Amino acid sequence: MRDPGLLLGAGFLLLWGVGFVYVGISSGRRMEKLRTENFEWYKAKYPGYVRGNKVKCFKDCEGRIQMRNLYRRTFHRAHVCEVCGTTLYYSPES
Repeated sequence: MRDPGLLLGAGFLLLWGVGFVYVGISSGRRMEKLRTENFEWYKAKYPGYVRGNKVKCFKDCEGRIQMRNLYRRTFHRAHVCEVCGTTLYYSPES
C-alpha cells in the first residue's frame, strides 16, 4: 500500500517546482519589457506624441505624465498618464 503522506509530499514538490519555473519565465519576460519599452521605443512608436523631451499620452489625454517606482528589484520607473493610468514607457532608475 502506498503512503498518502509520501504522495502528498511529492505532489507538493511538483507543484512548487512548476510554480518556480513559471515565476522565473514571467520575471524574465517582464525584465525584457522594461528594457525594450523605453523612451526611444515610445518616441519611435508614437512620434506625434513626443516633442523634444515633452511626452503626451497616445490616448490624447490632457494629463501630466507621472513617474512611478517599480518594486521587486527591477530598478526601473514607469512613466504613467495621470488621467487614464496607462503606462507609456519605462526608464532605469538613476
